[in-house]
Amino acid sequence: MTVVKNVAMNEKSSLNIPSSDMHLDKNGVEFKEDQVKSMENKGVSVIWKNLRVTADIKTQHVFGNTTHTFKEIIHDVSGFVEPCSLVAILGASGSGKSTLMSVLANRQPGDLKVEGDVRINGDKIPLKLMRSISGFVYQDDVFIPTLTILEHLHFAAKLKLDKRITTECRKKLVDDLLKDVGLTKCANRLIGTSNYGEAKMNLSGGELKRLSVATELLTNPPLLFCDEPTTGLDSFTALKLIMIMKNMTSQRGKTIICSIHQPNEKIFDLFQQIILLHNGKIAFSGTSKDAVIFFQSIGYPYKEEQNPAEYLVKSLAIVPGQELKTSDKASNICEKFEKSQYPRNIDAQIERERYEKVESFNVCEKIERISWIYMLYLMTYRNLLGAIRDPSVQNIRIINKVALASILGFFMMGSITMTQEGLMPLKGMIFTMVTENSFPPMDNIIDHFPNRMFVFIREYSNDMSTPSIFYLSNIISLMPGFLFDSMLYTTLMYIFLGLKRSWYAFLGTIVVNILVINTAASFGTLVSLLTDSVFTSQSITLSVGIVYMSFSGIFMNVRSIAWILSWIRYVSWMTYAVESLLILQLDGVDQIQCSKATDVPCLRNGEEVLQSLGFNSNNLHGDVIMIFCIFVILQALSFSALKIRLYFKTNR
Repeated sequence: MTVVKNVAMNEKSSLNIPSSDMHLDKNGVEFKEDQVKSMENKGVSVIWKNLRVTADIKTQHVFGNTTHTFKEIIHDVSGFVEPCSLVAILGASGSGKSTLMSVLANRQPGDLKVEGDVRINGDKIPLKLMRSISGFVYQDDVFIPTLTILEHLHFAAKLKLDKRITTECRKKLVDDLLKDVGLTKCANRLIGTSNYGEAKMNLSGGELKRLSVATELLTNPPLLFCDEPTTGLDSFTALKLIMIMKNMTSQRGKTIICSIHQPNEKIFDLFQQIILLHNGKIAFSGTSKDAVIFFQSIGYPYKEEQNPAEYLVKSLAIVPGQELKTSDKASNICEKFEKSQYPRNIDAQIERERYEKVESFNVCEKIERISWIYMLYLMTYRNLLGAIRDPSVQNIRIINKVALASILGFFMMGSITMTQEGLMPLKGMIFTMVTENSFPPMDNIIDHFPNRMFVFIREYSNDMSTPSIFYLSNIISLMPGFLFDSMLYTTLMYIFLGLKRSWYAFLGTIVVNILVINTAASFGTLVSLLTDSVFTSQSITLSVGIVYMSFSGIFMNVRSIAWILSWIRYVSWMTYAVESLLILQLDGVDQIQCSKATDVPCLRNGEEVLQSLGFNSNNLHGDVIMIFCIFVILQALSFSALKIRLYFKTNR
């Protein structure tokens, strides 16, 4: 992957690391970068010409038909942003602010069709390079709550930066970023808390937004996009955040573009350029003073005591009850701007940038990312750290296992014997063991991956993770809990119910239960990744689970199932689990006492009991292999579902 030289290129004086044409390898040895040209304090310009953005709106009908409606969101707009400037994209809700900014950053959703020309420093920039030279601060702040601010930034630095950068340089970079965004005092505070899977943030809205900015600044990008950074913040916090951005443009040479709804006057004065939008059209582009002058010139009087931002946005606002009139008025403003001198000045700047490039982006180097194995280790460690700091879910599962085993042990203690009367409790115990290791894991994991998809998509968009890393790290981090659950439940059942006293039977039961719980969780994972609704996922897993349970062999002889449904037992892990657990308990049982009642059938040994259910004592190893095969197939399907879901969300 190619990226612009990323660490301390514009900040060598404050970060005390090598100069822009030097680097440190892991041994602390400097090496030259012949392909890299310093862009120190020069910033970058952004131009776009004849930009059109169309959304594909899909409507799903009752009988499965889908119709496509195409809506143009951005209408043939052009613009220019000067280097080292702080720019605000203003407009009412639905005006196209966020869409325009996401397209300029090349981070638009996959269902948008983009036409037109976007260039940085006069050059067309490939997708991967654009993501490397720019940062994007989203409107919603998504973090893993169980990490501290410092831990989050160190994890992000290891994932984003070149692996040859020394630990000391990386630590210095993080420390200086914390100072720059004002988070040093709360660096060791947890971002949030997670209780029973529900996250609650410990940081204020301003602190979360500053942490988002710091995360994007780790690679020291010359270009930063911020989607409504002041939304949800009080006026003081919002002003402090914009002042930090203003300092970055003047002192660090960054170009920062923000979409913003309606800033107060102090914030508005900090922006060097504003872009006013109405229904995807530009109503004005230039300095804030020129904007006021332009609106006054077309008949919109301005009072000195007015907030200029409010004055401008209000002039374009659609008033409820007067939609047609106010919409025509706003459209008229856009038309007058198109006929004014401003668009011609913008076109002249665009042409100058396109044909007289200020500086070519010949600034790429081959960055050495950390290895796939080390990235997997970091992600797994982070997940396990979260599980340790939020033990509530695992504690509930342990309590549930202990309580269920204790209740069953109390009611069934001494009832499992090698008699006709004792066979029914044995079957009931096997049935309970299989269902208890199937239904709760399916239900518990349904929201596991969807809840973590938000963080993953952000990291994936920034090339900090891959689908395989995300999937495997979550599966691996869940394994210890599943192993402990299986071993605890099996051990308690053995102690309370006096099952077969054999190490082979005991260990075999643990192995089967471990396979069952992981296979059931794999099925829950697959369903959760195929659907967007937790309720739908729960309905599917419950329905399939009941069908599998009904055909497991406990309620009927599996060989007596109607041929049209007989295939179900071959794809049901519950059937294989019931058969293997019964074999482990009945293998070698040569004599079972018959009941004194003459109307009760007498099954004289373990083989006859198995045959009465349609099972075979020789199938133990085959059953274990089949459960494992189903587990592997479900994992493969789940990973494929993740890739498909990711493609539709990111178009990558």
